[in-house]
Amino acid sequence: VVITLFPAGTTLSSRTTPTHPSTHAMFEEEATPVVGLSSGSGGGPTPGDVVFRILCNKSKTGQVIGKGGSVIKQLRDETLSRIKVENMVPGSDDRVIVISAPDTPGEESSPALDAAVRIYAVMMATTVMPGGDDADAAAIAAADAIVGAEAAPEVKASVRLLIPKSQTGCLIGKGGIIINEMREQTGAQIRVCNKDQIPVCALQGDDMVQITGESSAVLRAFHLVLAKLRETPPREALSGQAIGNTAQQMAPAYPVAGSKRPLDMMQPYAPPGQYGVPPQYMGGAGQFAPPPRTWE
Repeated sequence: VVITLFPAGTTLSSRTTPTHPSTHAMFEEEATPVVGLSSGSGGGPTPGDVVFRILCNKSKTGQVIGKGGSVIKQLRDETLSRIKVENMVPGSDDRVIVISAPDTPGEESSPALDAAVRIYAVMMATTVMPGGDDADAAAIAAADAIVGAEAAPEVKASVRLLIPKSQTGCLIGKGGIIINEMREQTGAQIRVCNKDQIPVCALQGDDMVQITGESSAVLRAFHLVLAKLRETPPREALSGQAIGNTAQQMAPAYPVAGSKRPLDMMQPYAPPGQYGVPPQYMGGAGQFAPPPRTWE
């Protein structure tokens, strides 16, 4: 894996953007998004794409998007990748940034890998951003410094990735040989988190990879992890819903024993066939209808 270091003063906009015919073509026609990930502004991944999903704390989302979408638009244009910030999932402090683009076989890097590294750099930018229109320029400048290995090594950093379980083995290796080798090469801590640490914005069946350490070490490790994931695509397409959304759909729609909801918020009728409702009390609309009142 080759990590390209850019000289001081080099900016994202001044670098030569690689041109890949296949990546240009993907913007010329409407893409078919992968089930389970939203489309919309920035687009979603299509079958066969290299896909990376980075977790971003909601407090840093604005920094990644920029005023009027200026930062994320610049990153899309320069990397020729689709970059999509997924909607908030109830109960989660994180949002998922989905990065996708067709692969470039035979080349050391790829548009999606390049975009993921730059997104990480913007997220980890530690400079004090001025207000107003200069904030976005400062975010890009700080990201340039990180990608160019100009960030102070004593700065602590971290990054988290969501990956399908079918890719976890390629990062760990037999007896942990691969993940231990990457730790030794980079000096960063790389681990696959326990199930109870996976955020509710993850898809069902996801694992979470966390990389922590000094900023330069995290950058090297992040690049190695992305390259390994690119070499070993998931066996299945990304699909399903976020854990939080699934849990919300499974919540009971009718009052249950011990419910503390006010009576005026509870639904007074039960669906047919439940709670032993006598057939003679079933209304024409399929709801529990009380018996008619009689007046004397």
